[in-house]
Order: sequence, then C-alpha cells, then structure tokens
Amino acid sequence: MTNDAHAATNGTSTTTPATVSAAALVGGIDPRRPVPTPGPAWQAPLSMSWHPGPEDADRAKEELSITWGPTSQTLTVGTESFVHEGPPTTFISSGVARLLLAAAAPNTAWRPVGDGDSVRLAELNTALVEMLLDMVLVSATEGMPPDMIAPQIASASEWLVSAPSMVPFPSSARDAVLKLLTDIDDATLTRLSPIFFERRKVDRTQAHSSAVVAFRFRTDQVFEVEPNQLQGELARQVVALRTMASTPKSVAELTTDELVLRVFAQPDEAVATAAREEMVSRLRRMEAMGGQSTATMMEQLGQMMGIVANLYYLVKPACRVCALPATHMLQVGEQRDYRCDGHPFAPPASNAARDLPGAAVIRAGAFVARQSAQMAPPPAPMAQGTMR
Repeated sequence: MTNDAHAATNGTSTTTPATVSAAALVGGIDPRRPVPTPGPAWQAPLSMSWHPGPEDADRAKEELSITWGPTSQTLTVGTESFVHEGPPTTFISSGVARLLLAAAAPNTAWRPVGDGDSVRLAELNTALVEMLLDMVLVSATEGMPPDMIAPQIASASEWLVSAPSMVPFPSSARDAVLKLLTDIDDATLTRLSPIFFERRKVDRTQAHSSAVVAFRFRTDQVFEVEPNQLQGELARQVVALRTMASTPKSVAELTTDELVLRVFAQPDEAVATAAREEMVSRLRRMEAMGGQSTATMMEQLGQMMGIVANLYYLVKPACRVCALPATHMLQVGEQRDYRCDGHPFAPPASNAARDLPGAAVIRAGAFVARQSAQMAPPPAPMAQGTMR
C-alpha cells in the first residue's frame, strides 16, 4: 500500500492515481514529534485564531497536509501554511473539512486569515462543508433520515450568519450557500470525502488524544471505500442543497423584515397580498396560542408589529380622532371619514362603515401590544430611604 498519488509500475510512472487507504492515512502519528500530555486547557473556546505560517515555494501546489497536536496545529495548502498556537478547540476532522473545501472550491473563501469579511465567509463555508460531511456520516451510522440533511444545513446557515462572531456578515445566508455550491467541484469533494469520514470516526473515540497526528494528500488521490454508500449519498446531498439554495423562498420562509417590505414596498399587488396574508396568518397563530406564547416570542412579535404599524401609518389613512392607523372608513358623499377601533362611528353611521384593507393587521397588532404589556416584567421598586 502506498500513499503516493502516482504509483510506479515497472520502473515507470503512470498517470492513473493510486488507490490508497483513507483509514490508514488519517491515523498516522508523526514519528518526528514528541508525545506531550495535554494540560487542563485542552477544553478551549469554540473558535481557533489562525495566523499565516511560513510559505514553502518547493511544496507541490496540489498537496495538502495537516499536523495536529495538543500544543499547536498546522494546515498547509500548496505553498500556504496556517498555524494555531495552543490547545485545539475543534476535532482534527474539522481541519480536514477546511482542507477539502480548499481542494474542492479553491476560488471561494476558505482561508482562516485575512480581512473580516473574508474570514467570516471562510468560516461559514468551512462550517457548511463540515456539517454536510458529518450529517451524511450520521445518516449512515445513526439512522438520521437523509431528507433532513439539506433543510437542517439551510436552517443552520441562517443561524450561523447571525452569530455574534459572524456579524456583520457580508451577504445573506442563502446567497453565501449558493455561492459556495456554485464554486464547489462535486467530484473532488466526493472523491476526497473518505479522508473526513475516516478521521471523524477516529475523533469520536479519541477526541483528546495527546499524540501529534500528521498526514498529507493530493487533490487527485483516490481512496479505497467499501462500501461506497457514503460518497453516493454525499453527491446526492450536494445536489439537493444546491437546488434548495437556488430556489426562491416561499412566503412562509420569509423573515419578518422581508414580509414587511413585500407588504408595503412591493409594486406587484399579488405578491404584496400574499405577503399580507402570511403576516396576518402568523399573527392569528400567535393570538390563538394566547398564554402559551413565551415572553421572547411576544417581544419579537411586538417589534414586528411596531414596524408594521409605523409603515402602515405612512401609507394608510389615520383615525380622525387620535391619528392612529385607521381600521374603518365611512363614505359620505365624496368625503371619507376614517376611524380606529377605539373611536368607532356613532350609529347609524357605523352600519355603513366598512373595514379597511389590512385592518386585521392593526387589530392583531393591538392584541400583541396588550399581551406584551401584560408579560413585561414589573418595574423594580424604588429604594426607600430617609432624607438627611
């Protein structure tokens, strides 16, 4: 068994990549390194701060390597080198995921160093590739339905871009996922994926090994895989995720801000109407939940209704009595009189009054405001004391 990308045959080299064992590759302990005992700081923060290492002009451009120990970790991609000093804060297989990203999508952000936007994009891309590979493995070994993989990654991407360490993120999560999946070479990622799968299996049982592990591989290598279900499932999931990212969001998937913009700033009346109906539907679901709603949920909905009410006030008529957004209109000849629910028309005029479009939104907003006020914590009591 050889780890050379091009095995020699009868003294001559062949252009056919040699098949190597991924399991044997990823378990290689570096014999040149001492084996220190990890200290109590092994459990470190969640992120790793890399810095550029020395470049090596003689290193093959297509070669990638990793050296991972309890005191420092190094990733190399071609002539570039990246070093983290101190205890590792992730699995070795997390470093492998970044190397596979660099191999399969060299034109997208993958480097762990650089300006803020570049690093944030690289961290998201690495996290997405690692989640994809890990979920494929979990699906095969622990029975997670494969249909859950792409939706979970899409949801996780939305959460990741809003994490404190990722703000401000330079694009939407969907655009970032689509950019990654446009740039990535499916065949390369699939062919090299056994390196991650085999290393992640080791990490699950030897997460805190004190040995220094080091191995290298080339972008054109082929690995023995028996059976081949993992690579096949990975290829299917890449296509599924790419399709999901390239498909426009349904109304139900829109955020509150996106709904508000569609309701009040969308020239296409059909699009605006669909967004308005979704907003009202969400508010009614919240109203039906009543006391089951959490304080956080009510606070978020209250903020949404604040936006809605403010924008509604700008583009819709106001109550003639209090100037709040009107919910009723009465036509008297060529004149129109507008009122809110708190100042109804007097009989018999009220019988001729009609609801304004969007009145349900304002009523639901009033309900949310009442609920939010009821669930707000009481003000702290003022300190009692005596005058001196």
